[in-house]
Amino acid sequence: MNRFAREKGFTALATGHNLDDEGATLLGNVTSWQIGYLARQSPLLPSTPPHLVKKAKPLALVAEREVLAYCLLRGIEFHEEQCPHATGATSRKHKEVLNLLEYYSPGSKIRFYQEFLKNQKIFPAIKSQGLQECSVCGSLTTRETCQFCTVLEKFRKSRAS
Repeated sequence: MNRFAREKGFTALATGHNLDDEGATLLGNVTSWQIGYLARQSPLLPSTPPHLVKKAKPLALVAEREVLAYCLLRGIEFHEEQCPHATGATSRKHKEVLNLLEYYSPGSKIRFYQEFLKNQKIFPAIKSQGLQECSVCGSLTTRETCQFCTVLEKFRKSRAS
């Protein structure tokens, strides 16, 4: 998406990541102490030329169920299926844990994420550390191969089998 945005001359990219997505990512990053990821997790990421356009997550404080309810009430089409490449993804388990916590302690999901955002200033010195160019496409990533290229390679291998 970032490459497409850069090639088309867009200055920003808005994604549909919601509170459930952000909370699951945060839980995963906290439980494995991924400091670099924690430093960069934000509903608004500034542009870092020449590689990254500004990214915004306007739904970051809106629960997945609220997004679904809005779509149903307004007659907006939505895609229901889970990503077939997310099978076994830990993010699904993290979402289940957060939903269970929310069930027993209503409001905990939003508090978890908002308190993280309030206290994120403890990570300022490492915000840009760990970024490197993907060995396949050249996009910035924290790994040798970016997530998109990794998923694409898995997809290609599954199609070849």
